[in-house]
Amino acid sequence: MNKDRLFKIIFALVILLAILFFSVGKWTFSGIAVLVAAAMYMNAGGGDFNSRNLYEKKVENQKGWTLDQLYRMLTDMNTPLGRCWVGSRKESQEPCIVFGPAPFKDYILITVNEKEIGLVSGTEVEHLVYPESEAWRFQEIIDTENLEVTPKRYSAFAGDKVITAVLMSDLADQIANLMKDASPLPEELDMFTLYHYNSHDTTVRDLEENCYARTSTAFDPLSIVIYDMDGNETAKVTGDLKNRAAGFKVQIGEEDYGTIYCDKNSKQDAYYLEGSDGMFRLESFRAVRRANVGMNYTLTLDGEVKAVLASSPRIRFTSTGLIENDVICSFDNEYLLWYLIIQETVTALNGFVK
Repeated sequence: MNKDRLFKIIFALVILLAILFFSVGKWTFSGIAVLVAAAMYMNAGGGDFNSRNLYEKKVENQKGWTLDQLYRMLTDMNTPLGRCWVGSRKESQEPCIVFGPAPFKDYILITVNEKEIGLVSGTEVEHLVYPESEAWRFQEIIDTENLEVTPKRYSAFAGDKVITAVLMSDLADQIANLMKDASPLPEELDMFTLYHYNSHDTTVRDLEENCYARTSTAFDPLSIVIYDMDGNETAKVTGDLKNRAAGFKVQIGEEDYGTIYCDKNSKQDAYYLEGSDGMFRLESFRAVRRANVGMNYTLTLDGEVKAVLASSPRIRFTSTGLIENDVICSFDNEYLLWYLIIQETVTALNGFVK
C-alpha cells in the first residue's frame, strides 16, 4: 500500500477514535487522541503531499511534457548522484529518468505521464534496468555488509542519505519552476563538501582527512568554544540553558557577533542568528531514518541555502563505543565556522552531551 495512503487511513482512524471517546464522555482519552493526531499531522508535514513524503514527490505536468522532453532539460545538470540517464524498472519495464545510484545505492527515479511527474528515492538497485553505458555506476556500489563501520565511513553514508533527501525536494522544485517558465536549470544542483566530527574526536575533518577546527562544549552554564588547528580560539558561544529565551551570545575572535535565538513562531524546530553577514536561519526537516539521523536541518543565509546539518545523537562504533556523530553538507565553505557555531549550539540545546 502507498505510504501516503496508509498515513491518511491511520490519521483518520485516530481522529475517529477521538470523536468516539468524546461522544461517550471519555474526555481525557479524547484529548490524548487529538494530541496524537496533531503530532502525526505536524511530523508528516501537514496537508501537502510533498511535505508529508520525504522519499516521494509529485509535480503537476501542466505542459504535458514527455519523458524524453524532460530528460533533455535535465541531462546536463550535475548533482551529488551524477547526471541523469534513462533506464527502466524490472517490474513494469516503464521508462524512467534515473539519477544515481551513488556508492551507497541511493538513486532518484523520475516517471512522467500526461497528468504528473513523479519522483521516488530508493536504494533497491536490483530493480533497475540499465544500458551497458551506465554499468559503471553499479560497479562502484560499496559492499556495506562486509565493511567495518567507522565514524568516517558512517559520516559519508549519512551525508549521502541526507543530501539525497534534500536533492529530491530541490529537483521537484526545479521541475515545478520550469513548468512556470521560471529561470533555467543550474549547471550544478546541491553539490557539496562533507565535514564530520563526533563526541569522541572533536576534530572537524573532510573526507580527504584535511583538518579545520576543534570543538569543545561545557554545560551549566553553556560554553562552546571553536579552536583552529593551532589551538587558537576562533569563536565562542555562551548562555544559560535554563533561560533559553535570552538567547546565546556569539563571539567571533574578540568581537561580539550576535545572539542565537529559538524561533517560537515557526512550526518547525528553528533558530536564527543575525550578524554582520546577514541573517542565518536554521530549520529542521523530517528525520532521515535511512541514515539513523535523528536531527537534520537546512541552514540559510538571507534566504539562500548554505548547508545541511545532521546529527546522530546515539550511535555505536566498535572503535569508540556510544557517541554523538555530526555531519555538515556544505554548499559554501566560506561559512564553515558559522555552521559549527550553530550546529554545536543546537545539539547542546537538544541535550546531546559531548
